[in-house]
Amino acid sequence: MAFWLVVFGLVYVVFFWPEKEDPCPGGICPWEIRPLDMIWAKALPVRDGLYSVVVFYENRNEDLGLPFFRYNIRLLDDNLEEITSVLGEAYANPRDVVILFEDRVSLTQEPTQILVDFPEELRWQRLNIEMPIIRSQRIGFANEPNPVLTGRAINEFIFGLNNIRIPVFLADEKREIFATSQTFVDNLARGESKEFFYTWPEPFDQEPVFIDFYPRINMFELN
Repeated sequence: MAFWLVVFGLVYVVFFWPEKEDPCPGGICPWEIRPLDMIWAKALPVRDGLYSVVVFYENRNEDLGLPFFRYNIRLLDDNLEEITSVLGEAYANPRDVVILFEDRVSLTQEPTQILVDFPEELRWQRLNIEMPIIRSQRIGFANEPNPVLTGRAINEFIFGLNNIRIPVFLADEKREIFATSQTFVDNLARGESKEFFYTWPEPFDQEPVFIDFYPRINMFELN
């Protein structure tokens, strides 16, 4: 009898014992992950109730990033009531900034607070590759009759690059950002340079003192 009890116990353990959930799915443990750190968020007027909405994050994880994630930007008024919300998609490279950019968002009033939700679970992945070097240069800026900014992107990485997104921020002498935009460069061969440009519909009240380009590519597409 004791023999059969032992056999039954072994069969139960092998075939019916509930499996424990893996505490580190994909080899990444929850305690390894540092959440995305929001640095600032702004809604910058473009014209006639249209705004460019930008949220600037830092991913402080050395080798963890997000090849794809969805976000929901919520813009609130003085009473913390939602004016509108904007859905979008982005990626987060390891040890890099993350820029959420939504252009021509229609608003009935300027928001006083901007919140970001992630409607789906963030699926972190490990990535250990060299950060591509894309150097950007300002070529020229004219404020009238309509603002035009031109620049040049230079690929100093060892491989060709595709789908390069280049947000830009215009700021005054106090580094207060008053305008933004973004453009795209389809591809850059190794060592190649290409010009890019931005336009705005109306002249600014001031000339920019600082112009900062942020060339971005999804590093997971290089892996």
